[in-house]
Amino acid sequence: MKLSSKSKSLRTIRSFVRRSGRITVAQKKAWDKYWAVYGINPEAGPLDLSTLFQNNNQRFVLEIGFGNGENLVDCAKKDPNSNFTGIEVYPSGIGQCLINANKYDLKNLRLLCNDAVDVLHKQIANESFDVINIFFPDPWPKKRHHKRRLISEDFIVLIKSKL
Repeated sequence: MKLSSKSKSLRTIRSFVRRSGRITVAQKKAWDKYWAVYGINPEAGPLDLSTLFQNNNQRFVLEIGFGNGENLVDCAKKDPNSNFTGIEVYPSGIGQCLINANKYDLKNLRLLCNDAVDVLHKQIANESFDVINIFFPDPWPKKRHHKRRLISEDFIVLIKSKL
């Protein structure tokens, strides 16, 4: 049996395990109400950060794996002259971030719900960001889980190309 080129490609190992965590009613409402304001859909294709944000800020900061968005929102609130983009895979965390972004009426914050590696490869042009933050990236202490670690030589090269 011959394999077509499509069937030859293997699924990449993800640096996360998407669990069906609980999303609160408030987080669900935030998704429904504020995603159109703060969210960037994966189907959007390559992003032009200067047009994505409707301001004249020229400093762009990316945070990968922002959790509930507490740090991301705080940074965006304290530095209105920079634009912040966050990537997270967990809907509950994004929902909480949306609640707080709306609470402070942030104009310099955008969010993506997708795998950071995919976003960096497909949607972010080289030399787009001034700063990239990754806090607590590798919660995979066992040797058999090392394949899931986000930080690798290839990922560092990818990140470096985006700075």
